[in-house]
Amino acid sequence: MSQTDLTMRLFGGFDLRDGQSIIEVPVSLHRVLAFLALHDRRLPRCYVADTLWPDTGEEKAHANLRTALWRLHRLHCDIVYATPMELALDPAVRVDARTLHEAARNYRRTGTLPDPDTLLELRGELLPGCWDCWLVFERERLRYEAVELLESTSRACLAKGEMHLAAMLGLCAVECDPLRESAHQLVVRVSLAAGDRIVASRHARRYADLLKTELGLPPPPMVSDLLRMCPKQDISTS
Repeated sequence: MSQTDLTMRLFGGFDLRDGQSIIEVPVSLHRVLAFLALHDRRLPRCYVADTLWPDTGEEKAHANLRTALWRLHRLHCDIVYATPMELALDPAVRVDARTLHEAARNYRRTGTLPDPDTLLELRGELLPGCWDCWLVFERERLRYEAVELLESTSRACLAKGEMHLAAMLGLCAVECDPLRESAHQLVVRVSLAAGDRIVASRHARRYADLLKTELGLPPPPMVSDLLRMCPKQDISTS
């Protein structure tokens, strides 16, 4: 197996590829590889075992980890660095979650935004269907970083007049955090800048309905002002 073209996707579901070829990995091993992928350093075996199998007891947890590593080796999927004491994912494997985290860290340090197309590829929830405690935290951390980058990049595209990209990035931010006010306001701003007040009003109406249904809150001032400017019947029939 080539170690230079291995990619692992965690957003939208687990996917491991060597170039364009899918590497079939049993579902039971997804958690192990994802846990290592979300840490860019070597981890003590005991920490990995105790975190992934917290309710089984130490001996059983370590046995489960040994079995998982043996199954990976049987698949000729040698992408885990393993010593008697430590484990790590091979750094040659490109992981979408790491790409996002590195882009967010670079933006905070230098103000440099990533390529918009890179962000648009990071769609969906992190490892959907898994609700381990360790993953819930990672999911929230990466969601925050994703929304920060999506909004900032959308605003940059809007400033350059790249309306389609700005709209797509804004909508991805909404998908990432459906109740986030700044993401919805950004979508409305882009639509207004593109001269499409009806689309802006339709989105504002959906957001106002969402706030009322989910949180029992009134819409923010920008949304209220826009809804007053455009009659409700015009929004629903356009």
